[in-house]
Formats: sequence, structure tokens, C-alpha cells
Amino acid sequence: MSNPRKQRYQRKAPELVIDREFELQLWIKGWSLRNIAKELSANREYIVSHVSVWNDIQFMLREWRRFRLDKIDDMKQAELVKLNALEREYWDAWERSKEEYRKRVAEKKGGEDGAVMKQSLTQEDRNGDPRYLDGVMKCIDKRCKLLGLDAPMKIDENLHSTVQVIRPVLPQSDDDVPDTAENE
Repeated sequence: MSNPRKQRYQRKAPELVIDREFELQLWIKGWSLRNIAKELSANREYIVSHVSVWNDIQFMLREWRRFRLDKIDDMKQAELVKLNALEREYWDAWERSKEEYRKRVAEKKGGEDGAVMKQSLTQEDRNGDPRYLDGVMKCIDKRCKLLGLDAPMKIDENLHSTVQVIRPVLPQSDDDVPDTAENE
């Protein structure tokens, strides 16, 4: 039961900050409000009700929303900078993949005393690796999504589909059921 020396009282700001973080961690893990209140009260010199836990969690969620709205432009800008750097790398790799390819091959023929070195140089023109262009396209798609530039998707409200239900035919009597013992 409850400890007689513990009682409810108005938590101070530092206690609230610590308690809210603790409550939120347990709530995210799926704990019930009552169990969070019991766990918190067991580890504190005061009692916290499940209603206080609910209010604390709601406060934290409101703070997250406010922070997210305040910082969304900064976070978008940071992601855009990363996307731009990645896209630049893809473009550079694309350009390198189109350059002429040169390969030197050195071959040693003959015995140890009369070694003959044969060298060959091969050159080939390349058309470029399309995987890099695919990377560029992914960067562009991600940027458009981040900035909300994608056109809204249209859903045909007049689209009707039919579903065919297939029901198995069940035997009507025991005579219709094959005897598995006879077949074995």
C-alpha cells in the first residue's frame, strides 16, 4: 500500500523536468499511465497520480509539436544541404563514368633469366553508368517531397471494383468425406 511518509505535493521545476522525461520514456515503451505513476512514486519521495502522468505526457507532446514547428525550416534547410552535396557527388561520378577508360596490363613471359615483359594498353569509350543518374533522380525526388513540390495524387472516386468471393464446397454428409485411413 502507500507509504505514510509519502504525500502529494506540488513538484518543483527541476523535479518536473526529470519526472516528465522518465514518464515519457516509459509511455513510449507502452506502459499504462497507472503503472508509470506507480513506478515513479516508488522511486520518489512523493506520490504522482496517473492524472499527473497524463498531464505531463500531454505537456511533453505539445512541446514537441511546438519545437517541431519552430525548427521545421531549419531542419528542411539542413536536409537540403545534405541532398545537394549527395547530388553533386552523383553528378561527379556520372561524369567520371563517361570518361575514356584506360587499362594497362603487364605480363612477364619466359624464365627467370630471360624474362620478357609484355605491356599492353587498352582504351575504351564508355557511355556512363546509369546508376549514377538513378541516384540523381532519387535526390531530385527526395527534394521535391521535402519541399512539397509533388503534385497531389488524384483518386478516381468513380472507381468501382468487384470482389469475387470463393467459398469451398463442404461435404453435406459423412458419406461425402473421403476416408483417409483407407487411402494410406
